[in-house]
Amino acid sequence: MTFDIPYAQLTEVSDYWQERLPMCACEEMGELIQAISKRSRGELGSTETVAKEMADVIISIAALCEYYDISSYYVNECIKEKMKKKY
Repeated sequence: MTFDIPYAQLTEVSDYWQERLPMCACEEMGELIQAISKRSRGELGSTETVAKEMADVIISIAALCEYYDISSYYVNECIKEKMKKKY
């Protein structure tokens, strides 16, 4: 699964949030948790809402890679390793 996140825009996200980026990413993840929870209970959570919150989290994670200087290659290697162990 790949996502189109233009590097220039990703840099803008990182520059905009600066040192607040880790906390903002946590907040985005919390919003996704809420949307999933509401959807699971049959409340207000629509597919569109969940997808939009997922997009925010994916953007946040990509920005965190820039912030912490972690390559997407390394993250993908970690994903492969975890997939082997857990699934």
